Amino acid sequence: METLYYAMRGRACAAWSTIKCIDGVEDLNKKYGAKFRAAETK
Repeated sequence: METLYYAMRGRACAAWSTIKCIDGVEDLNKKYGAKFRAAETK
């Protein structure tokens, strides 16, 4: 089970490093994170 966890974690890091190359994605991520934190505190 631990091996699966590390494999999935590595895959997610690789996907995010690829997605970060798209212009504007980091801004969208920040907006989503702010919205999620605001909803979490309500």
